[in-house]
Amino acid sequence: VTEITTQTLRFYREPNKPVQTSLESVLQSVLVLYHSRLNAAAITVGHEIRTPSATVLSSPGELRQIIANIMGNAVDAMRHGGRIRIRLSGVKRSCGSADICLAIADSGPGIPPELLPRIFEPFVTTKGETGTGLGLWVTEEIVRRNGWTIKVRSTQRPGKSGTIFVLCMPAARSR
Repeated sequence: VTEITTQTLRFYREPNKPVQTSLESVLQSVLVLYHSRLNAAAITVGHEIRTPSATVLSSPGELRQIIANIMGNAVDAMRHGGRIRIRLSGVKRSCGSADICLAIADSGPGIPPELLPRIFEPFVTTKGETGTGLGLWVTEEIVRRNGWTIKVRSTQRPGKSGTIFVLCMPAARSR
């Protein structure tokens, strides 16, 4: 309870303007918030941090909101167990600058193909009465406003089902 309260207060006290933000620390704070839900649903989480000092220019709260929305959807999709894999990596562009990419993949049932092109629209949900259909819409708005990119792939193939979101942002320049 103390950790959740601390994380929640940190969210509300953070600056709204973009600052140099450690992607790994924001990711860890979301994992702390979701720890009990992950355990209760028998979901294992594996991370691969290929770029441990990944820093982006962002509002930490907005970045946390994006990660929490994706993680929350993954947990909701796997109520009876599953696996979430997280990869944080850097990608060099031809112009010499770099992007930081965060991939979050789950082993859930996947998103129906007819729904996939519309998942970032408001009120689109697979959760029936329990979902608002606003989480991914808010996520896409934050991504667009910051000039980042987000991509999603999903399959419902038996034995290979799951969804992956990849969020890419320019790496913050060192001062």
